Amino acid sequence: MACHWLQRGLRDLAGSLIGRPHYLPVVGRPGDFAVLTGPEAWGGMQQLQAIVDGPWENKVLARVALKIPRYNPIRKARQVRVPTPGDRWLEGQHRVGQGCAGGSEAYAQRALHAA
Repeated sequence: MACHWLQRGLRDLAGSLIGRPHYLPVVGRPGDFAVLTGPEAWGGMQQLQAIVDGPWENKVLARVALKIPRYNPIRKARQVRVPTPGDRWLEGQHRVGQGCAGGSEAYAQRALHAA
């Protein structure tokens, strides 16, 4: 599977030189070839489409696949400063859990651990 991601990303980079980009689906169901395929991804996309006023295409430039393996937001989590209503900016202390209220519990636990 990693080879497919690399192949598509390189195809897009080469195509971008001659004006022929290559795209991947952003969201898919589990088992699909797409950037986001978690169990909540498809339903989340449908919920967003229901409230967004305007067109949206389920595609992203395939070169993003070349950056995904190096993407690790946890490395920078301690640098995030988040003001919350009624709170002051606190050095080294964050209210990370608030942003996860509607998301996956697993992601919320990772975010709290990183903070």
